Amino acid sequence: MSAVGAARGAIVGLGLFYSLFVAGFALAFKTWWPFVAFWVLTANRLLGILVGQAPEGEEKALIQGGWAVTCVTYLVFVFATTLLPIPTLGITDAVVARQDLPGSGLWVDQPHRVIAFGFFYFATVGWSELYSHAWFRLPTAAPG
Repeated sequence: MSAVGAARGAIVGLGLFYSLFVAGFALAFKTWWPFVAFWVLTANRLLGILVGQAPEGEEKALIQGGWAVTCVTYLVFVFATTLLPIPTLGITDAVVARQDLPGSGLWVDQPHRVIAFGFFYFATVGWSELYSHAWFRLPTAAPG
């Protein structure tokens, strides 16, 4: 099997695995759009590999660095907005009650936390992309 074929298989397999979680969220909120959005975004992010034009060299390293940055920042800000005190910034209990959000949990009961997460995550990823993820470069092996 070619490297591109193996990559395609891995992407589809990983996508199917993550689909279980996305489907769980979709069922919990009684809506189908998160599932469709997940697959559209996944296909868009990996289109080059899916159509057989896998990047190489510096371009591949930049894409891998981007994936690593998004993964790390996601985890950091999920834990930060879950564990640290976050100001409500005007999102009062009355505002939350009017939203009539289904389910329960920290981010449903305190939506200011997920708003803070979104701000910090997208601002950090955007800043990192402006500088080609230079702060997060993985060491490369010396040519040999």
